[in-house]
Amino acid sequence: YGLSDTTVANYDDDDSGDEEDQLCDEDNLPPWEALRREWAYDETTPLGRPVVRASWKDSSRPPMNYRQAAARGARSTKRLTTAQVEAFQQALKTYLDRGFCTIVQNNALDNYNKGPSFDQCQQAWDRLTKGTHYEGTTVMKPKHYTPAHTVFRDNHPTTPCRIVLDYRVLNKYLLRGGRTQNDLQGTLLQLRGFRYFVASDISKAFCQMKASLYDLAYTNYTCIGDYTVLWSSVSFGTTSAPNFLECCTHDVTEEAEALQGVGASLTMSPLIDPHLYNDEDLEKVLLLPSPEAFDYIRLGPHIPKELVLLKYVDDLFNGGDTPEIATQANDFSLHLLGGHGFKVDAIKNLRSWSQTTTEDTSAKSLLGYHYRGELLSVVYSGSLPGRVTTKREACSALASLYDPLGIFIEYDLKGRLIWRRICENYKSWSDPIDTNVANDLGDWVKECQAVTTQGVPRHVNVREQPLLVCTDASTDLWGVDIRCTDNTTISTRLLSRGGVFPKGQTAWTIPRKELVALYKGLQLLRMMSPYLP
Repeated sequence: YGLSDTTVANYDDDDSGDEEDQLCDEDNLPPWEALRREWAYDETTPLGRPVVRASWKDSSRPPMNYRQAAARGARSTKRLTTAQVEAFQQALKTYLDRGFCTIVQNNALDNYNKGPSFDQCQQAWDRLTKGTHYEGTTVMKPKHYTPAHTVFRDNHPTTPCRIVLDYRVLNKYLLRGGRTQNDLQGTLLQLRGFRYFVASDISKAFCQMKASLYDLAYTNYTCIGDYTVLWSSVSFGTTSAPNFLECCTHDVTEEAEALQGVGASLTMSPLIDPHLYNDEDLEKVLLLPSPEAFDYIRLGPHIPKELVLLKYVDDLFNGGDTPEIATQANDFSLHLLGGHGFKVDAIKNLRSWSQTTTEDTSAKSLLGYHYRGELLSVVYSGSLPGRVTTKREACSALASLYDPLGIFIEYDLKGRLIWRRICENYKSWSDPIDTNVANDLGDWVKECQAVTTQGVPRHVNVREQPLLVCTDASTDLWGVDIRCTDNTTISTRLLSRGGVFPKGQTAWTIPRKELVALYKGLQLLRMMSPYLP
């Protein structure tokens, strides 16, 4: 177990033709099978930090573009107000202080015409890699620069300035790094089945994974403001970055399962005392065994024999039948993830049993839903202008209802019918829609804004109650409704899905359309069955 089961990057390999053919198929694999990575020494992570290698489409690489990237970075900070300059400097300082990146040079000194020298790059790399397994290595000079710009959010309490790295050029040369196994609906479905849960958020999750030396010259040099900045972390704005995180957290969950498996034979207690593990046990199961790692595990919290950990990108959820079980699972999960650099600010944890109706709804979010007092509420973020509404503005308003579980599917379906009417009569995005359609759209927006104040119970007893699945169809629509029942009462809606029949199918008979709805219901059950008891 451990490193022997992890695909480890071989830095001596070159890009052979056979390897390029294999990479073309990697995007259909789970990320942990598609991506090459290793768990390496880092003095701040006793259990080892992940180093992930990018998956390139072929042997071609992005071009040198220093002048363009430097000029664009400079333009992004030229006309800022004093407050915006301070916010930008603070945003960059946050990354610098945490050791995720370092400044190589001030591009303005050479009027944005000359990139950094090798000595400048090496000095920056030495600062960046102190205390890591890369300490003492030779840096790769930049062969491509990623431009950046700033986005300001004046009312945001913690990050009024966000630095956005533009990886559009780099993404053209990269594979996705596998096919994500994350499922938003499935995660929410499991979350609704927890009687109690603790929600956590990994802090700067993408910055905790380190880039491979193999990719450094093309992926890790950026132009931010007037500066050339070198990063040690992976390219967290690329299309493959979520899969980097998914494969690394998958390794950690397998490590947790291995610890549970070995510990189950050491005690009859539901909690495993970590001092019961000997060196031989830990050598077998840890991703990067070492004396420091052994001490870290033994000095940590007790390990639950039954651990429920849900992951969706950088959001973590531990569930249980009691608050104590959920808390024990969360304590161990955060300890193990923290040992690999995926740290969580426990103060920000969300505990389902501590919610009260006096808390601010907007301050709590559960995978996009508003969450307050154990109630889930859909989110509507759209609005309509007071003047004439164009097709583009109507599209924006209709796309602003967030309800992935279909808790209020009726509003989504009504919005789809309005959009069909608009598309049938207006071709250009700038076309104004007529008064009748605009009035119907305005009424729909008001209904969506009103429904956001209506909450439904978050917890549904899916483990003990059978499912009740209803399907139906009309002339224009089909729908699937899934709830739980105890033969006397029916729960709130657990999950639903619906759609509009294409124009070519509107002439079908109602019985035929009902068969389509039944088929859609069976499809939905099959898709969601891995997330149901």
